[in-house]
Amino acid sequence: MLKTLKQKTGLEVQENVPLKKLTTMGIGGEARYFIKVNNVHELLAAAKTVIELKAKFFILGGGSNIIVSDSGFGGVVIKNESGEVSIESNEAVVDSGIQLSVLIRKLAELDFGGLEFMMGIPGTLGGAVVNNAGAFGDTISNHLKSITILDQEGEVRIVLKEDLKFSYRSSLFKQISGQKKVIILRVRLILRQGAREEIARKINNYLRLRADQPKGMTCGSYFKNPRVEIIEESWEPIIKDGRIPAGYLLEQINAKGRKEGGVFVSPQHANWIMNKGKGKAEEVRILADFLKADVERKFGIRLEEEIEYIGFENDEIRNPNDESNPN
Repeated sequence: MLKTLKQKTGLEVQENVPLKKLTTMGIGGEARYFIKVNNVHELLAAAKTVIELKAKFFILGGGSNIIVSDSGFGGVVIKNESGEVSIESNEAVVDSGIQLSVLIRKLAELDFGGLEFMMGIPGTLGGAVVNNAGAFGDTISNHLKSITILDQEGEVRIVLKEDLKFSYRSSLFKQISGQKKVIILRVRLILRQGAREEIARKINNYLRLRADQPKGMTCGSYFKNPRVEIIEESWEPIIKDGRIPAGYLLEQINAKGRKEGGVFVSPQHANWIMNKGKGKAEEVRILADFLKADVERKFGIRLEEEIEYIGFENDEIRNPNDESNPN
């Protein structure tokens, strides 16, 4: 496989590359094969090759929304570092591998704004589109016109926003997996022109709002805010768009400070799972499953992860209802 990947992509292919240093959680085993791409042309070469070979693969962006298995990933990891930005009137065509913070500052230098609400969110533009990333009442899908993808047949095509099935922290891309996966190459964004100083003020304001978030090795918010059909009176002030903050539910089960091995729930934010430094992916899954089980027992609400698990054979490691809770 190594020789074939090198020949067909024309790129450097590494073997057995540790992934934990490439994720914000600092957890995970090795990638069997690893290809770093620096532009869309290299991304196309790598992606077309793995599709042709029917190889198991995933695209790694900023590594901020994933938990990689302790046993690693047995296929091909393509590290997307493409980052070109071109402006067309009030729109930008942007490579999917650009870091969000880099993109926002580049646009600000050109007197374009609209994405400031995402300042401080780790990760790439492609990852933000897949997860319909958002904050402060806004989402990336509100600023997107279309995307250029490589589909499962190895064809490049443009898909309009209306066909991407965006919803809360989700998109069409979250609903497809395996050999049906598609790769985001470029994103066309609708921008808002404005004064550079005003855009900079907004950027700094959003950074200040994030300043009190927990610091350390983490994916950030671990669970999605669940939709609730029956609303208790005490919940009314915190319900937004029919959803209740997962952090609130987790606080009610005393999640803060709970630990499992080398991982723990932040004492600052009940929806943030942190790595002390030597935590394992299995420990994260166990702790997350306990939290889900306790919330479901107390409220009848099943939490759903916002993050994605990579390289796991089964969805559940063990049944938390069968064992005592971690301290």
